[in-house]
Amino acid sequence: MKILLTSYYYKPHVGGIENSIFYLAQAYRQQGHEVVIAASDAGLNNTRLPADEMVDGFRVLRFRTYMPSMAALKIFKYQADVRSCATFFKKLPFKPDVVITRNHVTGYAAIKAGLKNIAYIIPGVVKIQDREFAGSVASSTIVKKLKDLVFRVVFLNYLENVQFKLLKGCNRILAFSKNMANQVLSVAPMVADKIIITKPGIDAGYFDGMPDKPTAKQKVGIDKDTFVYLILSRLVRQKSIDIAIKAFSRVDHNGAVLLVVGDGSEEQTLRLLVNELGLTDKVIFAGRSNTPNIYYTAADVYLLPSTHETFGQTILEALYAGVPVVAFDSGQPGIVTATSEIVDKHTGVLAKYTVDDYAAAMKAIRERYADFHIDKEAVAEKYSWLNLAKSCIDG
Repeated sequence: MKILLTSYYYKPHVGGIENSIFYLAQAYRQQGHEVVIAASDAGLNNTRLPADEMVDGFRVLRFRTYMPSMAALKIFKYQADVRSCATFFKKLPFKPDVVITRNHVTGYAAIKAGLKNIAYIIPGVVKIQDREFAGSVASSTIVKKLKDLVFRVVFLNYLENVQFKLLKGCNRILAFSKNMANQVLSVAPMVADKIIITKPGIDAGYFDGMPDKPTAKQKVGIDKDTFVYLILSRLVRQKSIDIAIKAFSRVDHNGAVLLVVGDGSEEQTLRLLVNELGLTDKVIFAGRSNTPNIYYTAADVYLLPSTHETFGQTILEALYAGVPVVAFDSGQPGIVTATSEIVDKHTGVLAKYTVDDYAAAMKAIRERYADFHIDKEAVAEKYSWLNLAKSCIDG
């Protein structure tokens, strides 16, 4: 069977979606299928990637993304990308038997190109996630308010419409949690019979060759006896990393550090916050890493302060490393995650949506550290890329 895996970004971009495409490709190859990956040619730092190349043993084809020279034209970026991607799909050198998409732009383009048997692994509901984020950003000037208005009316309306058409036009919708399935139904109730609730996978060999925890701490520049709270994330507003930093300032951090791995647009703002709280010697910004497994291995507790997550792949990776988790309980207003479906009393602590309660959870997990027991084999068995790969094809 010929399988086309597609999303907007792929390697060298690093993230949960890019990783899922790679591991699904591996799973399909193990089953004897022919796999091709398709993505945009958008590279790092406004560069373009090759149109056709081999990456980690898989053929990657890329459509030409729209890179406007004028900032004002960026609001039309995705309209142009849908057209470009649809034309690209019509000219594929093969006819895929199955299309699996992790992005609404490439998924809708596949429909417009006439491709069949499309499975959509939904990364989030635009109408809920992006609009809540846009509404949370305060505009301080008239110019910024006008920009926000254009962003919401033109940009988000278009993406909402694209995703709605993809939900209606695809053959299967795979959601990683009941929470996500309910979000889909809130914007497209007519697609209920297409929704399959499944789970993402974890790479069983992800931590092969890792040292013990004290050695791992020393390898990342931390004393072996230090208690490490870890955040591994893009440093963007949606991840609410400021909440974790404020919570860390309210716990006893003697003999402890907060290790932040990642980069993004909010890094400078977060560094200023750390300075204001007098935590410059306690919060370590390690930057972006292509080897996050060493940081999981060094961690004692993993922090996920996000209010919006499709599932929370980093939680799975932390649990597979044997690291308990602190996160917000998804069963409360303002939290659109699947944390309560993943974390239980044996694997972490779920907090109410306040800084004080998050701090209390961080304190509790350190004080009761010996009470947490994580069955890594059970995690690997429950979260399998092979199972997800089968669900995409068989339903």
